[in-house]
Amino acid sequence: MANNDMMKTVFVVGSLLALFASGMYVVETGFAETVNVIQGDDGNVSNNTSLALGNTGGGVDFLDQLLVITMVGTILISLGVISRSRGNPDVINWYISYLPVVGALISIAVYWDVVQDILMGKHTWGAVSDLQDSIHLAATGWFMAGTAKLMAERNQ
Repeated sequence: MANNDMMKTVFVVGSLLALFASGMYVVETGFAETVNVIQGDDGNVSNNTSLALGNTGGGVDFLDQLLVITMVGTILISLGVISRSRGNPDVINWYISYLPVVGALISIAVYWDVVQDILMGKHTWGAVSDLQDSIHLAATGWFMAGTAKLMAERNQ
């Protein structure tokens, strides 16, 4: 039982980190820029946003779009705009249930070195832009929440 309590705590803390960092990302970029990234509208995505996403050549790629969709989903689910319901199509309920796991996979695939640095206390905050730090913090939160979710389900 203590293990599930610990996993629940890690899940909640990770989810809160992901929520706050996702909110910071949207505030920093603005709603229109966030939508431009999701749409993959390279011509309207600023250089600052492209650089924060790790694209030195400008524009956005598939993982950037998936990252920002996950950020927006985190915000909408946390605010209760999207919620699990019997009336929802199964895919919406699955999205809601497994969003932290999707975020954890993004974290591992793209931001693993930074996530490790943050978890080990070796990350230098402010060494990059606030926008990039918000992405890194969201990735760390999703890693924590997604891992805790998988571990808790494994123990049931």
